[in-house]
Amino acid sequence: MNIFIIKSIKIRSYEMGLYFSDGEFKGLLREGRHWFVDPLGKVKVEVVSQRQPWLAHEKLDVISRSGALKDRAVVLDLKDYERALVWIDGRFSHILPPGLYAYWTALRDVKVEVVDARRVRFEHPDLKVIVQSPLVERVREVATVQAHHVGVLFIDGDFVETLPPGCYTFWKNMAQVKFVQEDLREAMFDVAGQDIMTADKVTLRMNAVVTYRVADARTAVSTVDDVRQALYRDASARAGGPGKGRRQLEAQHPVGRQGPDGPGCECVVTRSPEGWTGSGPRWLSIILGYCRGSPMWFIRLNCVGSGPEVTGRQSIATTE
Repeated sequence: MNIFIIKSIKIRSYEMGLYFSDGEFKGLLREGRHWFVDPLGKVKVEVVSQRQPWLAHEKLDVISRSGALKDRAVVLDLKDYERALVWIDGRFSHILPPGLYAYWTALRDVKVEVVDARRVRFEHPDLKVIVQSPLVERVREVATVQAHHVGVLFIDGDFVETLPPGCYTFWKNMAQVKFVQEDLREAMFDVAGQDIMTADKVTLRMNAVVTYRVADARTAVSTVDDVRQALYRDASARAGGPGKGRRQLEAQHPVGRQGPDGPGCECVVTRSPEGWTGSGPRWLSIILGYCRGSPMWFIRLNCVGSGPEVTGRQSIATTE
């Protein structure tokens, strides 16, 4: 007695059938009803919806090599250094890492843009939309430079550029990226109180407020780990800072004669030593002024050079 097992498979207008026989891919089944004589149960038809454009299948490599997807789907085989931007129906959908992918195109408008990630920094006219997509963190690092800041970019240890405020993205796992923000606004810090002695043997307790602004962000990032700490150390040292004890200041302008900041002022100018190679800025001058009969001092620090280039004015309150 002969036994015939007949299978019937219906494919709807928005569907596609993946036809396998004994584990081998045989082709695609389009809309309609399909009949199979399968006494040994070797026929298998997987019905997938083309309304969901992404075709995910464990045998996608076999299906794509067969040529059956030609003119029906977009097939992508991304290399290690390639990434793909996918738009569906005119809206950005997601970013693809390296791998094999296929998208049905019969019912959905699928647009794919393949980019070379070896450039590391990613630039695109639709960047603001792209960075808001889900799962973007899997393939890219996003950095935002705030207002009044700049971003200093290093790739594999080499300086690349200084970036103004804005949003920037970098491909992951393509290079070692260091992105440091520096605030360009004026800032200040206090220098701890210290004892100093004037030329006429008057002992004063000095507290300084240092105001500064970073003028060269690249130098600031490359030269020191912490600009604020470097400036504090150098300002303290040049003005007779903590740990220096008492320092006698020799007046370049005798008391009673007019100094650079007015009559009756005693002033001392100090300079960085020749051949100085410190980690901070090279102080060109520190001017201390003391008006006889007044408990108030002032200080002006000017600096440029191998360290972070800054400009500033400091006010010092002292008590005798």
